[in-house]
Amino acid sequence: NAGIGLSSTIISNMQVLSSRATVTRLKNAGLRDVLVSLQALGPVYDDIVRQKGAHVRQMKALRHLQEEGLPFRWNTVLSRPVLDQLSDIATLAIRTGAEVVNFLGFNPFNDQQTGKRSAVNVPHYSEIARPLDAALDTLAAAGIEANVRYLPFCMVAERHRKSVYNRSEERRVG
Repeated sequence: NAGIGLSSTIISNMQVLSSRATVTRLKNAGLRDVLVSLQALGPVYDDIVRQKGAHVRQMKALRHLQEEGLPFRWNTVLSRPVLDQLSDIATLAIRTGAEVVNFLGFNPFNDQQTGKRSAVNVPHYSEIARPLDAALDTLAAAGIEANVRYLPFCMVAERHRKSVYNRSEERRVG
C-alpha cells in the first residue's frame, strides 16, 4: 500500500479487465499498473489460451486501461505460434501506449519435466532471431523499452544486446 511505499500491480491475461467497471474499481482501489500476458493476437491467441473470443476481450481491456489512464506493460512468450506476429505485437505496443514489452524465451525451470513444452510450441533459437530483431527495431524506433529474457545474448543483433537479461537477471552492459 502507498502508506508503506508500495504500489499495487497485477499480472493478468486481461479477460476480467474487459469489464470497464472492473478496471475503474481497481484504479480507484489504488492499482498502479498492469503487466499484461499478451501471448499472441487474434485467433492464434484464442488457440493458445483455448478460449474463443479471448483476443477480443483482451483488446477491449487494453482500451479500458487507456481510457482510465492506467499504465501497462506486457510479457510475450516467444512460442512458435507467436513468432510471425512479433512485429504486429510491437506495433500494437506503440499504438496502445505500452510502457515496456518483455519477450520471454526458454524458461529454465521445473516445467520442462511436465512435457507441456515441445517442438510444437518451443521454437529453435535460429527461428527466433530474425522476427525478434525486427520487433526490437520497431520498439526502439518508437522509444519503447524492450527486455529479452531467457535467451542467449547472441540471439539478438549486437544493437539489441543492451535489452537482454541473462539467467541471473543482470543486464549485459556494452
